[in-house]
Amino acid sequence: MIGGAPILPPAFGSPFPAVPSAVPNFGSPLRTQPSTGYGMPAPQPPARPPLAQQQAPAPRVIRGQRPDEPVPVAPPPRAIRQPVLHMPSPEELGVSGNNRSEIPAVDWMAVHNQLDRLGATCFHLERMSEGRCRVTCLLPTQQRDRSHRIEAEAATEADAVRLVLARAQEWATQR
Repeated sequence: MIGGAPILPPAFGSPFPAVPSAVPNFGSPLRTQPSTGYGMPAPQPPARPPLAQQQAPAPRVIRGQRPDEPVPVAPPPRAIRQPVLHMPSPEELGVSGNNRSEIPAVDWMAVHNQLDRLGATCFHLERMSEGRCRVTCLLPTQQRDRSHRIEAEAATEADAVRLVLARAQEWATQR
């Protein structure tokens, strides 16, 4: 329908009078494309050539502040010579340190073997202040609930162990 009237070939007239309508008519629902005859659709108009591509404008930089001010270049600082530090040794300071190489080592295997031969039930080594050592040893007595305590204190661990072993040996031979 065009303008409210059906589209018919010119040889046929409309049996109904044409009445204008307030509703727009967008064409016949049965025919969406005009035909050229024999049920063939009309050729489509040629596609539009693509528009010339427009050059995108260069992006604009918009800052909300002033540009940074240039940093003034300071002259390089003069080289400051650091003093060389010297750490004095304990001997230069007059402090005597206990060198482990000067302290005689204890043969713990021999100590344990001798304590086992004497029948010791307890052996205790205590390091005290100022580098001194105390060694305590408990040996069994004739009474079942009692033990004999042997104690020695010396400047070094080796000396304290030797004293305790000597006293334990002496006590065991007197028994």
